[in-house]
Amino acid sequence: MLSTCSWMNAFGFRLLSLISLMSIAPSSAAPATRSFPGAHSARKPARAYHRRRRSQGIVPRPVGADTALANDRESARRGCGRRRPGERGLTGRRGDRRLPGAADRPSPATRTRRLAMRITGVEARLYRIPPAVQIQDSIQRISHWEFIVTTVATDAGVTGTGFAYTLGLGGTAVRELVGTYLAPLVIGADPVDVERLWKRCWWELHALGSGGMSRFALATIDIALWDILAQKAGVPLYRLLGGFRDRIPAYGSGINAHLDGEPLLDQMRGFLAQGYRSVKMKVGRDDPQEDVERVAAVRRLIGSGIPLMLDANQKWTAAEAIRRVGHLKPFDPYWIEEPLLADDRAGHAHVRQATGVAMAVGETLYTRYEFADYIRAGAVDVVQADIPRVGGFTEWMKIAKLAESFNLPVAPHFMMELSVHALCAVPNGLILEDLQGGSLTDLGVLAEPIRVVRGEIAPPDRPGHGIVFDPAALRRYEVTGTVTGVTATRT
Repeated sequence: MLSTCSWMNAFGFRLLSLISLMSIAPSSAAPATRSFPGAHSARKPARAYHRRRRSQGIVPRPVGADTALANDRESARRGCGRRRPGERGLTGRRGDRRLPGAADRPSPATRTRRLAMRITGVEARLYRIPPAVQIQDSIQRISHWEFIVTTVATDAGVTGTGFAYTLGLGGTAVRELVGTYLAPLVIGADPVDVERLWKRCWWELHALGSGGMSRFALATIDIALWDILAQKAGVPLYRLLGGFRDRIPAYGSGINAHLDGEPLLDQMRGFLAQGYRSVKMKVGRDDPQEDVERVAAVRRLIGSGIPLMLDANQKWTAAEAIRRVGHLKPFDPYWIEEPLLADDRAGHAHVRQATGVAMAVGETLYTRYEFADYIRAGAVDVVQADIPRVGGFTEWMKIAKLAESFNLPVAPHFMMELSVHALCAVPNGLILEDLQGGSLTDLGVLAEPIRVVRGEIAPPDRPGHGIVFDPAALRRYEVTGTVTGVTATRT
């Protein structure tokens, strides 16, 4: 009895019920009825029958439960809808009730695991490169740029490159933060999880401070991850980030506080000859009249139709800034950049309100929270978030979206090779800074130079960020141990 099939159970139940009903059917003289009198009493033998089967370990299935299997040709051929112990199913596997071929199709989770990349290596290197021209503003002189270049390798054969910079000090610390402290946090992870990895690294370094070198270290990894994602997607990075435009206007920028007279005007003529339709110069001389003369000379040269940006590099107090900007206002500055210490949020709001000149701030702000405070205070008109200084593209995009929600434009500070992707990704991108003597192209370390053409710049069209370093050119400047020959930057 134990080997009896389930459909036999159902058949036996129906047959027994039919026999019971026939045995108590009314005589032919009785009127026909469809109410089955006595049906209740007919259930008793059937119940006794099933009780006996249950005592033997056989439990009947509900009538019709095996209808679908009984209609299957394979089940009908075998004579039973339920497989015997050890019997193979339709796919040939024991206990497998899936359709033929289902075993060959991986589950979504399995497919995800197969497609996932894994980070297999992180390597950071430090390079100290002298500027292509003399670099001096109102508060400092730069003898070397320091670039920390991080390579992130994956098991998919895709390698990303990220980098950050310093103004000549702290590069060895950043290199050590990446190689010793951050690399173990990301090796083995999927680079697609860029937000998760950014947060993990951010928390690890947060106790060192919310800005500065911890952000530089984080940026090198974040930029490399976005490079990997864009390469894997087969698109230039700006399209992966948003793809709002294909090119952006640029302005010629000079760190030229030491220049006046013809040398200053020659630099501006060079910018115009290259097709720039906007220029920037430094102010902040100790003698206010010298700034007035320098700005007046440049305005006469470029005419009234060319926007002229002024940058004081945090030189003044609020009271000084109001007076000094008042002297320069007749020359129609497009913006005044960082007239005060970036820490002085209320001071910037005061100067902005008192002078009526647009305020550009952001190169020495490091978090979206700092930018949010500036915006709420009414202390900024142009947001200049620097991609390496805020921790890479992940944080920069959030700052750009924050600015957009207040109808504020973004014009990133420095690093034009990165900024071009960010500006082309978002709708509120304003203009790109091409710093003379500071771009990777000017420094001669790119295998494929990236240049401004007729006052505009387009991102490289190769997948990723398209920044290809020249290993031989970089090798001359690499620092493998400690840095020597350091000079003070303050003027």
